[in-house]
This record gives sequence, structure tokens and C-alpha cells, in this order.
Amino acid sequence: MRAIIAGTDIVKAFGLGEERTKALAGVDVAIGAGEFVAVMGPSGSGKSTLLFALSGLDTVTSGSVRFDGVELSELNEKQLADTRRTKMGFVFQQPTMLKNLNLLDNIILPAAQDRRKTDALVAEARALMEKTGIAGLEARAVTEVSGGQLQRAGICRALMNKPPVLFADEPTGALDSKSAEEILNLLVEINRDGTAILLVTHDAKVAARADRVLFTKDGRLVSDLPLGFSDGADLAAREEKVFARMADVGL
Repeated sequence: MRAIIAGTDIVKAFGLGEERTKALAGVDVAIGAGEFVAVMGPSGSGKSTLLFALSGLDTVTSGSVRFDGVELSELNEKQLADTRRTKMGFVFQQPTMLKNLNLLDNIILPAAQDRRKTDALVAEARALMEKTGIAGLEARAVTEVSGGQLQRAGICRALMNKPPVLFADEPTGALDSKSAEEILNLLVEINRDGTAILLVTHDAKVAARADRVLFTKDGRLVSDLPLGFSDGADLAAREEKVFARMADVGL
């Protein structure tokens, strides 16, 4: 499988001198094109820092991060921003939406910078809203929809430029169990369509949907658990494997 993301000896340090701490302490990782990878670990273990480093949202202190064959450290700020906007999608625990825009306009906003025709953007956004189960909510304000609906809108926005990779940081963390399950099913469907997903979570049941689970501790990758394809089969067995590996590595 071709690696869409490759990190080599990644170090991310904060502070100076004796106060210097390493959020990432020499991490090697590769994410295959179309792969669904979850990252687990306790608070402060480096899992979100790893996501930020691999997506170029944060710079690394040392080491190499290559995205689709391009070394991110060699890009200037504009090139890096363009890469994130056109080739990466981002979904966070709390979707950041502009309250003065309705859902449809919020979804279209990132793609509008490409000067594509408005009619085409609207049609694409409506198709994504249909696929994610929020058709009919186009004119709603962000304050007039549920948390699950808002997260679906955030996923639509992340997919507007058809990125090869979707980065998700605790995307179900603020949702009730029913909405969380629906979002997970949606992410699995998106992955089946060919989009690679790198997802940070503290929940073993969420991680069990992935093809592979990486475990972080003290800024290092301490285990790599293959689970097979996230097709919904043997989900309970995959959950048990995740729980067992968590125990093995002391999480």
C-alpha cells in the first residue's frame, strides 16, 4: 500500500533547557492511501500532537513529515495552507462554524477560495448533505441544529475539496451515544469510498472501527495493532482486541 503520509523520527519539543519537554520523542509512522488509522493514548501522550504534526497544523522540532511525497517543512506558509485546504480535511470535537452563515454557506466556504462556480459548489454541498443525512437543513443557522447535525456539516465541509486524507480529532467526543454511532458509521462509509482517515480517540469502541490502531505513551508509539478492514464484521471481537492491547501497554 502506498504511503500517503510518512513521518520519520518526528520530535516535537516545548520549552528550553531543563524545562524542555518532548510531546513527540522520535516517532516513525506511515499511513497508507485509503487506510483508516486510529491513535489512542492517555492525556498528554502525544496523540493529538502527532495528528497536528502529520497534517502540518504544527511544525516539528526535528524529523521528516512527507505528505503525498512532499516534505512539509520545505513548503512556505502559503503553500502549506493551500495543501491543507485542497488535500486535507479536518474534523474536530467542536466544529468551528461562522454563526453569521447558514449551514450551506459554512460548508461551501473553504472551497469558495478556488473560484469555482457557485452553482457547482452548491450542488456539491447539497450532495454531501444528502449523503450525510442533513439534507433540508441548508438554511438553518448553526445554533438551530443538534450537535450531531453540526458535526455532519463539519464533515461535509471537510470533504468539499475531495481530500485524500481526513484528519479527525475526537470527532465523537461531544456527542451522545446515538449521534456518535451515526458519525462513526459515516466515517467508515467515507473511508470505503477511498478517503484515508487518521482519527484520534480515547474510546476503544471508536478505535475498533479502524483498520489499525496506534498507541502512544510519553511521546512515543508503543504499539501498532492491525484490525483488518473496517467493514462492520466482528466489531465486538475488534473491540476486545483494542481493550486487550490497551492493558498490555498499560493504558
